[in-house]
Amino acid sequence: MSKADLTTNGADPVVVVTGASQGIGAEIVDFARKEGWRVAAFDVKAFEGEQSERVRAWRVDIADEGSVATALADAERHFGRLDALVNAAALFTALDHKPFTEIDVDEWDRVFSVNVRGAFLLSKHITPMLRRAGGGSIVLFSSNVVSFGMKDFMHYVSSKAAVVGMVRGLARELGSDGIRANAVAPGFVTTEVTAKERTDDYREALIARQVIPVPTVPEEICSVVGFLISDQSKAMTGQTLFVNRGTHMGAV
Repeated sequence: MSKADLTTNGADPVVVVTGASQGIGAEIVDFARKEGWRVAAFDVKAFEGEQSERVRAWRVDIADEGSVATALADAERHFGRLDALVNAAALFTALDHKPFTEIDVDEWDRVFSVNVRGAFLLSKHITPMLRRAGGGSIVLFSSNVVSFGMKDFMHYVSSKAAVVGMVRGLARELGSDGIRANAVAPGFVTTEVTAKERTDDYREALIARQVIPVPTVPEEICSVVGFLISDQSKAMTGQTLFVNRGTHMGAV
């Protein structure tokens, strides 16, 4: 992204990043700051990154409408505007792999409350703010598993498939406001979280399915997110970009 893409009416634009305390979300916060954005960092956990005039953190439960609405309103007051949303928060590594017949309703609902309702609530409440800013970009996180499915992970796969439909619906409704909506669908990404909560055999099996069989790192996801929130992608909306070194192409 060029600096010119990141300037709105003489002020650096502001992006809301969820899941900001760890993993890909934390990397996106740092990437956006370095690229010239101001960042509202949202997470249900305490933010451990450095806060400054350019980065401000809020404790937010994205599954709770009041928490989302309050934090977004406070962020808009603090920065004076909001220009983009990147929803990297999700339930993933905390979930056990099990046959769908063994997933109880409470667990199913918990996954959808974060991965789907959270994306909906954030999009719903930031939209008036993006309209006030004259337009903007919404980037939601799906997953490459929606293209091929995954055994014993139906709650997660289904929730991420819902995100693909959500960005298409958002794109249709918000295009006339100059607001774009797209999704990023990563493959397996090596972060401090996945390194700790997934075994070597698990990681190696997923990497072996890739056309380019080397690990994907957070910086590679950040560059795609940066493209989608910048003016460089101003002709794109309603799209899902797979960033998985060819995993979604399937076996030959």
